[in-house]
Amino acid sequence: MHELKNNIIDIYGENGRRWLKNLSAVKSSLAIDWNFEEISPYENLTYSYVCKVKIKEKNAVLKITPPSPRTAREIEWYLFQQGEGTPKLLANSVGKGALLLEQIKPATTAKSLVIAGKDFEATVAITQAMNGLNHKKSASNQFPHVRDFTKNLTDLKGHVPKKLLAYAIKRLDLLTQDKAADVVLHGDLHHDNILNHQGAWVAIDPHGYIGPRGFEVGAMMRNPYDCFPSGNLYDVINSRIDVLEHKLQLPRQEIVDWSLIYTLIATSWSLRDHSEIPLVHIEIAEILTSA
Repeated sequence: MHELKNNIIDIYGENGRRWLKNLSAVKSSLAIDWNFEEISPYENLTYSYVCKVKIKEKNAVLKITPPSPRTAREIEWYLFQQGEGTPKLLANSVGKGALLLEQIKPATTAKSLVIAGKDFEATVAITQAMNGLNHKKSASNQFPHVRDFTKNLTDLKGHVPKKLLAYAIKRLDLLTQDKAADVVLHGDLHHDNILNHQGAWVAIDPHGYIGPRGFEVGAMMRNPYDCFPSGNLYDVINSRIDVLEHKLQLPRQEIVDWSLIYTLIATSWSLRDHSEIPLVHIEIAEILTSA
């Protein structure tokens, strides 16, 4: 809970403190509304309170986050997917920032493969999860377009190398010009968000965007941030690109460009939320420009 509390306060400030204080009351209210019994919270909570619950003799997962447009998009995304490549959404409350989801079993993450020294297998798992998602068009205006991230990139002016940033902004503009390529995206397909479910790899914790399918590859390139594979960084990045190119049948340059763009977008989030520029992000971005 310590990391969760720190993150919530960093991002939401005084509203986050109030949310943490009222969390128990929100859980109790939801337990009445949805008729569940809490079993136990998950370990290593970061940005949401997540716990196992029992409802009608079956296990499920409760996720609660401070209510926000992003939480509303997450709910909309699960409704759009309808359980395709992701857990089924059993109940939701936009006002309380809450989702009740099908429990995934055994729920081992792609991150566990990285920890075991199997980065190749972890990358394959991410491609399987990506290929299993419903990447189709939607008439909903709930999801923002990835071209809007131009603002995040421009926020980095003066904080990252000028040529690197200019290239990323240019490529984002070019890659989002074809509106026919726009589909609903998960938007955060990294190792912690890819779980094994009865032998298949499924995705959780979406951000929810509209844009070209290739955007999905970007989140994994700098992750997992707390146990990134040891060894030569250049070799790790290029090995991942090789797997993505082969398994997703996307152009290599598009994979490289989206990975660069997303790495810098994540850098802007770090600057906004934690007032820091992760140096490893810059190293990865510079490698990507030569990949």
